[in-house]
Amino acid sequence: MTATAYEPGRATGATGSDLGPTLRGQMPVLDALRGVAILMVIAHRAIVVEDAAGLPARLTVALLDAGWVGVQLFFVLSGFLITGILLDSRGRTGYLRSFFARRVLRIFPLYYAVLIGFFGLVPLVHGQRPVGWEHQGWLWVYLANWAAPFGLGVPGLGHFWSLCVEEQFYLAWPFVVAALAPRRLAVACAALVAAAMGSRFALHAAGLPAEALYSFTICRVDALAMGGAAAWALREPAVVRALERLRGSLVAATALIFAAGAAATRGYPRTAAGTQLVGYSIIALVFVVTVVYAVLAEARGAGVHGALAPAPLRSIGKYSYAMYVFHALIHAAIGAPALKALGALQPAALVNVAYFVALSAASYLAALGSYHLLEERFLRLKVHFPVARQ
Repeated sequence: MTATAYEPGRATGATGSDLGPTLRGQMPVLDALRGVAILMVIAHRAIVVEDAAGLPARLTVALLDAGWVGVQLFFVLSGFLITGILLDSRGRTGYLRSFFARRVLRIFPLYYAVLIGFFGLVPLVHGQRPVGWEHQGWLWVYLANWAAPFGLGVPGLGHFWSLCVEEQFYLAWPFVVAALAPRRLAVACAALVAAAMGSRFALHAAGLPAEALYSFTICRVDALAMGGAAAWALREPAVVRALERLRGSLVAATALIFAAGAAATRGYPRTAAGTQLVGYSIIALVFVVTVVYAVLAEARGAGVHGALAPAPLRSIGKYSYAMYVFHALIHAAIGAPALKALGALQPAALVNVAYFVALSAASYLAALGSYHLLEERFLRLKVHFPVARQ
């Protein structure tokens, strides 16, 4: 996703924190993490041969299938970056106006260009409307994640659900940050985590479909809120010192929690009850700890020379928003038909890995073109809406 979670990793920092220079600048490690997130998402899409006969095939399918958690990493990164920007500019003249304008310039051009192409140009070329045409209204107003679980989605654009979640978060969260003192904001983040978990329990008990728990904003806001809490924590010097002092214990505790959750849920299947009830929050916690200590390492110089942020991953992260938008469309329009024409392919492990590489490369090239031909033209307008720093 989804920073947006897909925007290059710039976050401003309060001058009262010793991490200020790092938080104010470009953080290559966050771009690299975004690259990891989109590759995980594409991996989940790349399971084209599900015949898992044999150990290599089973291991490959299991590894690729686990890529669904990449969206959770996108959510954490979004919450972290957006909350940081808002904390550092709050109270400045016009800061909300600048925030919303910059979000619009980053997200809307590509999103709506795809919708116009999908619902406007495709029917002209093929002479027929795409399946799900009658449900397109949910996409235009960023509410598809509430409608699709009840059969009101559009095939080919199902992955837009996470963009809807993020957009709804961006609309509401700035006003929460503006209204609350920083430490009360941390309490609000904790409350949102509890609300997300509680909503999943309630909706599961009410018998709603698993896809509803997967895509409803209230059910997934815990990852965004955890990212927001991390942004607050890294702007509080006392909290930063505690995080550095307890690094080993916190990492070990998180690893134990993750392992216990993996055992209880049998590997965090995407829509299994155990994963949905508690697993989503555990996975978000793992990614929050990863982001926090990656930023701390960057601040302390451990990321120098690309050790934490190799250039290829940073480049993938830079274009990850468009890669996310295009990957499912490329799969549906080109990849899946081509594989069908080729017929049964074996061995399964090799085919799936090869398709993952091909889909990733095609998505990257499409995103590269989109960024420089379309998105960059709108991003240049951000100069008219500067981020006010403390």
